[in-house]
Amino acid sequence: MLSNSFKSTKEILLEPTNMLPKQFTLDGYVKVITDSPFFRWMGNSLFVTVIDTLVVLFTSSLIGFVLSKYKFKLNKFLFYVILITMMMPTAAMMIPNFLLISKLGWYDKIISLVVPTFVNAFGIFLCKQFIDDMPKELFECAMLDNAGPFTIYRKIVLPGIRPALGSLTIFTFLGLWNDYQTPLIYLNSSENIDSASCKCRIFQLSIYRIFRRRWLPLPLL
Repeated sequence: MLSNSFKSTKEILLEPTNMLPKQFTLDGYVKVITDSPFFRWMGNSLFVTVIDTLVVLFTSSLIGFVLSKYKFKLNKFLFYVILITMMMPTAAMMIPNFLLISKLGWYDKIISLVVPTFVNAFGIFLCKQFIDDMPKELFECAMLDNAGPFTIYRKIVLPGIRPALGSLTIFTFLGLWNDYQTPLIYLNSSENIDSASCKCRIFQLSIYRIFRRRWLPLPLL
């Protein structure tokens, strides 16, 4: 990818297997920076990705802690519901999610990209499994020392599940950063589709169309 960024469009599409560019050029960087608000796209993507990742880490660890160490009537039922949502195909949820976003008045607004991903079923499952393996004596000792639920969560649970939080951070950040489909569904006006993943994909499609028009031979009749 880094090597391709210094190649011309013709060389990338006609000779994709070459590791090094035959003719070194910075035209791609110049075009992106001068002909488009690239840094605004990056800023929007960073805003959505960072905010959602931080919130997912908090909600996943907190809900996982509650489901693991606090036994109540609907404990198992709620956990099974979370597992079922993990098994639902993404395509099957597109229309219901779109209708919900529309009824909430969030369509074509940046909030439609931020709020729906605040809770992550996989993150809850991962954190709960890690917390299940933590010895209950730690929590009992903390309760004997008059530690409240949030103190236990902050001083015992969070340090104990750092590996899970690290993995969840990577998965969540990459998933949100590379998400191309969601902005195209929830954002209608072109000026609002200002995430880096969307614009890079649009650039890719436009380059391919240029390539088809200029370099590919006409099909045989």
